[in-house]
Amino acid sequence: MEVQELIKTGEPSIKLDHRPYFSIIIPCYNSGKTITNLLQSIIEQHMSDDLEVILSDDKSTEPYFDKVKPFLDKLSIKITETEYNFAPGNTREAGTKLAEGEWLCFADHDDEFIPDTLKKIKATILKYGEKYCAVANFLEVNPDTKQVLSEMKRTRNWNHAKFYNLDNLWKKYNIHFKKDLLTHEDIYISSRVNCALKDANNDNPLYIDCFCYMWMSRPTTVSREKYGDYSFLETFFHDYLESTGYAYLDAYQNGEIPIYYATDAAIGVLILSYFYSESFIFSDPINYKRENFEYLKDYLIYCKEVLGITNDYIWNYAATDHAEFYEKNRNQAAISVGHFIPSKTFSQWLDYLHHDIKPRHAMSDVMWKDYKN
Repeated sequence: MEVQELIKTGEPSIKLDHRPYFSIIIPCYNSGKTITNLLQSIIEQHMSDDLEVILSDDKSTEPYFDKVKPFLDKLSIKITETEYNFAPGNTREAGTKLAEGEWLCFADHDDEFIPDTLKKIKATILKYGEKYCAVANFLEVNPDTKQVLSEMKRTRNWNHAKFYNLDNLWKKYNIHFKKDLLTHEDIYISSRVNCALKDANNDNPLYIDCFCYMWMSRPTTVSREKYGDYSFLETFFHDYLESTGYAYLDAYQNGEIPIYYATDAAIGVLILSYFYSESFIFSDPINYKRENFEYLKDYLIYCKEVLGITNDYIWNYAATDHAEFYEKNRNQAAISVGHFIPSKTFSQWLDYLHHDIKPRHAMSDVMWKDYKN
């Protein structure tokens, strides 16, 4: 079957006589330089009769399907195209609609699976009877030399779950990618999965202590090249809030998680937002994105409305384990942003958002004048 026919029909290149165990969903965009290595690494799992590959193309402008053709008679491959080029979540969502496997797995087009690891993943899931999701380790690799830069041990961290049960988790809890997110779509899914696990009384996914795939570390990614290291998060700060705090608050309103859990998550996002925003302002007080001030103010208002809490409550809640809570979140912000020098305390920051008053050191006088006008 030709590629265009596969796209038109949504049918697989090879029809399996049983339900595949894995559906590997690969968002693609101009993927000609990397897709061959990924597909070959899937063949080297030696379980081609127990998995399907779904290529979800985001309206590529550079043809690459000729690189896919040699694999059509070796793997059960489905191909779909998005209606328009927009965002990674939109592309992944299109892929999930074709998935029929028991477990979903998402791979970037420049990842490579380590030989035979999917067999280990399946065996461990079956051994322990996991019903929801599983995590594994991965290697950060130099794409040119294939030198291992670091071993990323995921431990029992739901944030990085890579295998999701299609029936018990994805469909039952109506999990979807948020199509209007330009970034942080993976964090949004992690938030949704975390809420689903809480509802299922299964806080921790199954941790499988093996290295599953190689993540190609490319220091000049499109995002970093365009926005710089720290300003990527600043530029898409609204997406960060949508994929974290708002996701938990919406889950609470939908009856998926208890209020104490939503409160913990929502205030945690506020703490991180405090560190992030202070770092951004310190880095570049003149060009700091003023829209982020409004995003944060709206988020704080929404938190207090949904949870029925005050600024004092938020401060007291955060201060219950002051040193550990602050140090953990400050370190996380420092890793993402690179530095942190506060101009005001968390309590002052909350009052600043609440009262819309001029911060003492947060913005330059010139910038504040521009903002008020």
